[in-house]
Amino acid sequence: MATVSIDLHGHCAPEFAGLKDVFARQFADGEEIGARITLIRRGEVAVDLWAGFRDLERTKPWQDDTIVCIWS
Repeated sequence: MATVSIDLHGHCAPEFAGLKDVFARQFADGEEIGARITLIRRGEVAVDLWAGFRDLERTKPWQDDTIVCIWS
């Protein structure tokens, strides 16, 4: 698969840098179109990242307020 350039938004605590790398790689490898991941540790947001698009045509960027289904 071709490598895709993607803008990664949000923040990630240094101890979760590996998670950030895996998340970014999903877009670079073409495995993901758009997604967000949030990890709360001990009541504080340690990871809050989003990237990609919210439509298959890749014309509508994923935003901070994009509505999604939630799994926990």
